[in-house]
Amino acid sequence: MEETDLIIGVILVTKVCPKCKTENLDSSGFCQECGERLNEPVKVPQKNKEPNRFDKWWNKQSTGRKVLYTGLIFFVCLIAVFSIVLLSWENTAKINNYQGPGETIQIQIDYSGSWNGFVAYNDNTTKRSILKLNGTGPKTVNLTGYVTDMAYNFNKLDNNSETLKVTLLGNGTIINSTNTSDAEGTVDIDWNVLTGYKKN
Repeated sequence: MEETDLIIGVILVTKVCPKCKTENLDSSGFCQECGERLNEPVKVPQKNKEPNRFDKWWNKQSTGRKVLYTGLIFFVCLIAVFSIVLLSWENTAKINNYQGPGETIQIQIDYSGSWNGFVAYNDNTTKRSILKLNGTGPKTVNLTGYVTDMAYNFNKLDNNSETLKVTLLGNGTIINSTNTSDAEGTVDIDWNVLTGYKKN
């Protein structure tokens, strides 16, 4: 009988009086020893986090499918990285295929009247050079070295309706040609003109 009472007591005693430290039954509102009011046990509500749609879908998949999907994601990432590296390599190859030392970029100004203009160009050290030009009649400007990109602008200085034509050549091959017949017309070309140009 005593053993049973002891077991029941051990099972049921869950509250300790904060004043006299006496153990009390869980159902007790007051201490059996000193009458001190016993606090209710604090119940911390557990929040059951609702899984999002992806978690629900992922949890339904078999182990084999999870391995397959993970492999596909890895493969797609690998292709993306490879593509970026390849594009970078191609851009470097394009720059390396521009004219090098001893090869020539030419700008031919074909106009009988007066004109002026400038040529700005970069080399492979990212140094930018600017040439200011003016003249009367046709002229050819040679840019030697390792030109990686360029831009130019030429203007007619007279009220002449004759065509101003500016031709860009690499080793004698035409890269670009622009012209104007306006009385005080302008011919220009923006950066990246050499993007598609490769030396022969």
